[in-house]
Amino acid sequence: MLPEVCTAIDEDPNDPFGFVRNPAFFTGPAAAPKVQFFQLPPMGIGYCRYSNNDRQFGTEGTIASIIQVAILWAQFPVGDGASYPFSIGDMSYQDGRPMSPHHAHRDGRCVDIRPIRKDRQNDHVVWQEKAYDREETQRLVYAFQANPNFDYIFFNDSHVHGVRPYQGHDNHLHVHFKE
Repeated sequence: MLPEVCTAIDEDPNDPFGFVRNPAFFTGPAAAPKVQFFQLPPMGIGYCRYSNNDRQFGTEGTIASIIQVAILWAQFPVGDGASYPFSIGDMSYQDGRPMSPHHAHRDGRCVDIRPIRKDRQNDHVVWQEKAYDREETQRLVYAFQANPNFDYIFFNDSHVHGVRPYQGHDNHLHVHFKE
């Protein structure tokens, strides 16, 4: 219940302070509008997936950025060979609930990407293994950095430029977008 003085002011349609027009003044700010999440298409040019469908939702901007980077990635062959897809893992649940084991992955703007392997397989690799391809992983980082919606990447290979180290990021790049 509002104090009596507030009730009296609240009932005055000529109130110059906007109490009538802005009831949130008394109740606090309204909850931020929930952002709608969209599912990453199961197939696309330049990417493949290694996570369950229910773990691959993102904002409209994030999904569009992933697809743009994947198309860019697919356009550039490697040496004499054709390009190959990069591997996409966890993003967010559709409702933004916590996603174990991640601390983030709730806002629809995060995506996990496997580092590139020398054999180009969609399989697990850590940056310390012989199967890891640093040059191609660097090329992938540059492709993400070229996207205007790009924010930052966590990855623990200190020889890859443009990434930040963060515990638990030896086997995937954690790409974060602005929108």
